[in-house]
Amino acid sequence: MSEVMTVRGFVATDPRLKKLENGTDATDFRLACSERWFDREKNEWVDGQTNWFSVTAYRELAKNSVSSIKKGEKVIVVGRLKVRTFTREDSTVGAYVGLEAQSIGHDLTWASSAVIHKSYPPKSSNDTTQASSPESAGAAEEGNSITAEEELCADADQQFEAEDTDDRELAMR
Repeated sequence: MSEVMTVRGFVATDPRLKKLENGTDATDFRLACSERWFDREKNEWVDGQTNWFSVTAYRELAKNSVSSIKKGEKVIVVGRLKVRTFTREDSTVGAYVGLEAQSIGHDLTWASSAVIHKSYPPKSSNDTTQASSPESAGAAEEGNSITAEEELCADADQQFEAEDTDDRELAMR
């Protein structure tokens, strides 16, 4: 089985960074997903069944997860479901239920979060970013370098402001 799914739960073990034999960064942690609801007749919260997942992440996602996620935090994981059965030494059959993560983030229903963008070195010494927005043009004139990511963000901000202006004009009609 290899289906993409989204799971919300508590991080049950701290992620640990490790290197695979081929040099790829990897991490894994356990995720506990529990049902919980309020029983109005009993006037109390009821805990349901807990499903356990082994979450695995690779490359940059692995490194970012280790520096961002700690045991006890609520997270949302999007990934490929991996279900495998195995036979134990006592002949009983067990199941491994894992998620090969594509995205991991904090569940903002319960907390707030701040993003710290990583900066990457240019692809070559000849790689220069041309300024196309007023903000990036000003930075370039002052001798400050601007990354392609910052330029994309400035372009997105301008697009958002233009759409917001259009929405206000429509609302006034």
